Amino acid sequence: MEADGMCHQCGHPWMDHMHIYYTYVPTTYQHRDAAIDRDLTENAGVIQLKEEAIRMKKEAIQEFYLEYRQIEEAAIQFGFFLKRHAITPYNDATIEYLDMLIDQERQKMQVGGSKHRHEKLQKQKAGYLQRVEVLEKAMKQGDESKLLDDKGVAQLVNSLYALPHFGNDLRNIVKIQESAAESSYRERSYNVSGGVGFHRRRRMNRAQKEAAGNSDYGEGSWAANNIPAYEPIPGSFPGELDGGMIGGQPGRRVVVVHRPSRTRELWKSFTNLF
Repeated sequence: MEADGMCHQCGHPWMDHMHIYYTYVPTTYQHRDAAIDRDLTENAGVIQLKEEAIRMKKEAIQEFYLEYRQIEEAAIQFGFFLKRHAITPYNDATIEYLDMLIDQERQKMQVGGSKHRHEKLQKQKAGYLQRVEVLEKAMKQGDESKLLDDKGVAQLVNSLYALPHFGNDLRNIVKIQESAAESSYRERSYNVSGGVGFHRRRRMNRAQKEAAGNSDYGEGSWAANNIPAYEPIPGSFPGELDGGMIGGQPGRRVVVVHRPSRTRELWKSFTNLF
């Protein structure tokens, strides 16, 4: 290098010889970390189990959704069947129930809740109304092919009982409802195998037992009640209004009441109804 800073070989300033120029080319390099590789090998079974559990959950959710759609469709069909054949007017409360759920989700959204469930309920209500409208048009036009008859209802119920996830629950719900209705509207049973005069003989037997029981209390059309020997107080004995007629015996008193038993009169009036 010369005194003026110039290279004595090429004549360039010495600063040009201090820079090295590189050209960068992007390349992909795979690096295998030994620690991570070891952890993956040890936990391979756990990962596979989690993946299988996730897959089963997704399949179950899909099956639940399909069964829900089938139950909802059956509810609509049952509603139209009841509207045609029920004695009293049938009121479908599904829309009111969905409106209540939508209103609850709307209130949750005001305090930071998610919109996902609210939108899902809105779509569910719209789909329900659409299917109901289809059946209503079919009913007005007289198209019976889309509506159920008695046989179709029985087949639909059996298909619901056969659902793999909710079939048993539906069957148990029906059993509970039927047992509750039975206990609420149970009819009186009558013995019709006793032959002619069965009720008359039963009334006579009960009347005799009633008379025998009343005699212990001094009741009935006659009574022979032995009581200790003390002066009776009028009205103190059961069935006695004014002391009755007192018959004297040494050390004993016999009370004879001439008023008919009120219990027997009630029983007689009751049995005459049959």
